[in-house]
Amino acid sequence: MAKRRGRSRKQDSSSATLIILQVAVALVVVITPIILLLGSLFFGLKRRGYTKYVQGNLSDFWLDDDEKQEFKEVSKILDDAHNAIADAKTTGRIKNVSVNKDGSFSARSKLGKELREIIEENKMIIGRYDESHTQMVNLPQTRWKNFRNTFAASRSFISGLFIWIILAGVAPAVLIQNDTVNYIEGIRIFFYFPVMLLKQGASGISANVWQMMAIVTGGSVLVAAVVAIISLFSVKSITPYPPKVTEKNIDEY
Repeated sequence: MAKRRGRSRKQDSSSATLIILQVAVALVVVITPIILLLGSLFFGLKRRGYTKYVQGNLSDFWLDDDEKQEFKEVSKILDDAHNAIADAKTTGRIKNVSVNKDGSFSARSKLGKELREIIEENKMIIGRYDESHTQMVNLPQTRWKNFRNTFAASRSFISGLFIWIILAGVAPAVLIQNDTVNYIEGIRIFFYFPVMLLKQGASGISANVWQMMAIVTGGSVLVAAVVAIISLFSVKSITPYPPKVTEKNIDEY
């Protein structure tokens, strides 16, 4: 009895796993063209938004006039803060101000207290502006990477959708030996596939149909992935990768 119950549980588990796999396959088959279509529309429109200022030079993603002014102001604030800290530390060493175990100046003397206040105040200023300054330093590169990802995604989804449409038109006529199967009928088979799977089970669906699903779905996804990888590397031919922003090159682009 125990062995029969164990076998029964294993069979139930295997059946549940098979059903889950069948549902997963059906979802992938049906969702793939929908995702390719939606991705093509979304990233295609987003890519068009870049066309108005992508000219193919280092100025494409550079800071605008307001951002340049902000960068200069923040850079000066940070420079002044760093200089103030350096001057305070130099003064402390020259005046032989006693130092605590953590390296800070002792507040027991008037000068030590003043120097500590100067250092702490300017460290707070650095903490307040450092993150925004770093963001502006990297802003052109961040914008370029966003464009690169959008460009690659757009080409990937459009290519995948194009291949899906081509394969969906060719595969049914080649793999399903039935004169009544045409392009429209082939598309219908794709979106009716989950119902077929639920009604007939995996074993009830012909090998030709399984091959068609695998070729069309797998082929379109594979092409989309390959195009995405190629596009990530080819985007530099459209617009060059900009340098980080510095006080020296801020006005060059």
